[in-house]
Formats: sequence, structure tokens, C-alpha cells
Amino acid sequence: MDNSIILIFLIPLCISLAWFALGFLMGGLDGGDADLDVDMDVDVDVDVDVDVDADADVDSDVSPLGFLGFLGFLGFGKISVVMWLQVVFILWGAFGLTFWYLGYGMLTFPIAGGITLGGIILISRVLQGFLPKKSETDCLSKRQRIGITGVVTTSKVSPEFGEGYFVVNGKPLRMHIRTETGSLPKGTPIIVMDVREDNVGIVQREDSLFDPS
Repeated sequence: MDNSIILIFLIPLCISLAWFALGFLMGGLDGGDADLDVDMDVDVDVDVDVDVDADADVDSDVSPLGFLGFLGFLGFGKISVVMWLQVVFILWGAFGLTFWYLGYGMLTFPIAGGITLGGIILISRVLQGFLPKKSETDCLSKRQRIGITGVVTTSKVSPEFGEGYFVVNGKPLRMHIRTETGSLPKGTPIIVMDVREDNVGIVQREDSLFDPS
């Protein structure tokens, strides 16, 4: 019985620590190119354009939105889903094991649960202050990015490397870009022809569209 109860705390803690380790290792292997956004919050940010803040103007008797409001109060949506789950798993696992071994018995569950709830509310609000806020351009869909024009800002753009600067609706947008073949030097006017699943734009010279050759 004791071992099975310990697993209730140990498994979430191990999952979260393994998650952190995997993110760290993959981030290191990525070499800073950020093509593998191991944070996994790449477009996983509960993009439910319902401001799930508890103070949202939502009728409390509408159960689905009321539930979203409760999740928002717990910090869900203020930080990425993965980060939120990691914090919950670590708090639940670490404090659960601690109080269990201190001899609190079944009281461990409400104690660890209370600490986890209070901790995630506090930590999500603190982390939210340090995380960059999504701008309007960050939320552009694939279709909205296709056809935008800009310039190469890195030394070059090639099938393996590159970044471009664009202005969309009067707002700046920096985007990782690649060419299908060949390379284009810094400052080259470009147009986005396609956007990959990882949000990297496929570009070509803007004037090539009008080049009959």
C-alpha cells in the first residue's frame, strides 16, 4: 500500500524532471538555431482567445466558460501548457513525497494539493511577468504570413539558416526563414512563399516573381 501511494507522487515528479532534462538536452543540441523550440509552447499556448482571467466578463452560470475561468485563476493560459504542467507535477510530487515521509499519512493529499494549487497560482503569475508577451504578428496564421515581404537580416539565408524582418499591418515581425535552393545575402528583398509546420518561412527574392527568366 505504501509503495503504491508513493508512486502517486513519484511518477509525476519523475515525468516532470525527465521533461526538463529532455528540453535541456535538445536545446543544447539545437545549437541556438531555435528551429526545435523544445519549450513546446510553440503554438500550444492555449490559444483560446477567451481571456481566461478570473475577472473576465463571463457569466458565471455558463459552465464551460466558468471552468475556463477557474483554470485561468489557477494560471492555466498565463504560461505555456507544458510549463504549467511541469510546475504542477513538481509541486505535487516533491511536497507529496516530503510530507508522506514526514509521517503525515493520508493528510499528505490535502496538504500537497493545497500547496500545489497555491504554488501554481503564485508561480504562474510571477513567470508571466518575465515571459515575452505575444504580439499581434506572433499570432499570424500561416495564410496571413504567405505573401508578406521583407528583407534578409542575417548574413545570408539558405536552406539551413536565416532570419528575415517584415512589417505586417504596421508592426514589425522577425521570422526564421529558409530558401528552397541556393542562398540570398543580407539585405535582399524577399517574399514568403510558404510556411512550414515549425513556423519557418520559405522565401525567395521578391523581384524573382517578375523575372520572366
